[in-house]
Amino acid sequence: MFRDNIKRTIGTVLKANGHKMTELGSGCIYYMKRFSPELAYYIRCSDNRSSQGDISFELFFTAVDVPCDVFLTFGVGLHVKILSIYEGVTDDFMSTDELMTNAGEKIIAIENNIGSLAPVILDELEKPYYMNKKIPHYRLEREIYCQVEGDERIRPEFDTLKKEMCRIIRRGGNRRARQLAMNFSAGLSDTYFKDRGIDLEFSEIQEMFHQHLYAQCILDM
Repeated sequence: MFRDNIKRTIGTVLKANGHKMTELGSGCIYYMKRFSPELAYYIRCSDNRSSQGDISFELFFTAVDVPCDVFLTFGVGLHVKILSIYEGVTDDFMSTDELMTNAGEKIIAIENNIGSLAPVILDELEKPYYMNKKIPHYRLEREIYCQVEGDERIRPEFDTLKKEMCRIIRRGGNRRARQLAMNFSAGLSDTYFKDRGIDLEFSEIQEMFHQHLYAQCILDM
């Protein structure tokens, strides 16, 4: 199985270096590791052989978000193609397992040396070189989260929420985690976000808050 092969090779290297794994489907696995409160590394491992494609590994150094293929079009940060392996194309020097293991080693080497580019990525998030619909939406989502996280009046309650979210997500209870986030945001005053310059339908604010809180929690679970 693709999942087992990934965990045995590149996954072993990435896990040893602090990465966590999440599976989007039978042919797409992400590994992720926090760099800072705002940025993280995401490794996309995809199996495209069912459509005569490759097994590919890609590194994203970008803003904290829920790992998904939106990274392919988000445009903010770095996107590095690490390795492509095509079925039936053999290599005289290395086995497929060796190639995939060494891809993990290459990723860690890159991660250890690109941290100095973090300010460039944060600047790009505010002043994108290539604007698209996702960026303004993401910035608003992050602003909603930061307004709550930075509110010292509710910090104990927020810290408890985040700790409980991480515990539940770790056990696979994503639906329950979402309800916790929704309940927490519903407990804020009617004007909480409007007073902070965020004027949207409250249900949309709740979804954005949950989305970014979830993205933060899966890095820390």
